Amino acid sequence: MKKFIFIIGLVSATSLGFVSCSDDDNNDYQGQNTSITASDLPTTAKNFITTYFNGSTVQSASQYSSPNIHNSVYTALLNNSFEIDFDKDGNWTEVESKTKQAIPESFLTQEVPTISDYVKANYPSNWIVNIEKENYGYSVELNNDLELIFNQSQQFVAIDLDNDKDNEEVINNADLPQAAKNFVGQNFAGAEYVMVKKETENNQVTYEVYLSTGYKIEFNASGDWTEIESKTTSSLPSSVIPAAISTYITTNYVGYVISAIEKETYGYVVEVTKGNNDVDLRFSSTGTFLGIDD
Repeated sequence: MKKFIFIIGLVSATSLGFVSCSDDDNNDYQGQNTSITASDLPTTAKNFITTYFNGSTVQSASQYSSPNIHNSVYTALLNNSFEIDFDKDGNWTEVESKTKQAIPESFLTQEVPTISDYVKANYPSNWIVNIEKENYGYSVELNNDLELIFNQSQQFVAIDLDNDKDNEEVINNADLPQAAKNFVGQNFAGAEYVMVKKETENNQVTYEVYLSTGYKIEFNASGDWTEIESKTTSSLPSSVIPAAISTYITTNYVGYVISAIEKETYGYVVEVTKGNNDVDLRFSSTGTFLGIDD
């Protein structure tokens, strides 16, 4: 079965889009760029720099006539190669190390303590080099280029590995095909949309939907599902598994959960999991068992 590396926490999140923090470089700003001095920054921004980057000086600063998609209006490059973006009131929107230095611990523990604790516990050999406020929460980049997504409560949501795709965009769940929205509502009641991506490749449109309950669903342009995955210990809802397949697995793989199902030209590939063991099973379109997929 085709693998999509996706890890998601059992948390509630809002249905708003994700934009990568690692390659901003001010490309998404609107309006004109005006060079300013450090003294022209809002007081809140100047206090922020003094508090968390004490001893550093502002090498250059800019003000934009309109905020970018992250509400950033000001950007300041420090002499230690940190770049900080601020909104119109001087509140930080992004902190980035251009040389992959660790973002100051004082900033992390004060501003995003839960995120800081999560990274320390799960990536003890790595450190945060970029953090950006998003409308859904926060996006974080580690020094190994790994991108982590957190919701507004700083709870871990997902690892994103496709953020550099030029043919991929984040959309609102309202823009999904109606058939896809109906499918989610009927089979994943109570789950909230974490992120929805639209990908166009070779004139083919696909959608990827991430839910707060730990499921990822792929749809085609018509809104028909093509693959469903669970990266938690929970099985897929029984309503999405053909009855004949469910019966076969229940009978022959006692104690296993159905962790993924994917449509193929001949039928289905179903992944069943028990502990650290996982097996990919092939079925016909009518649910007849065809064999184990190596």
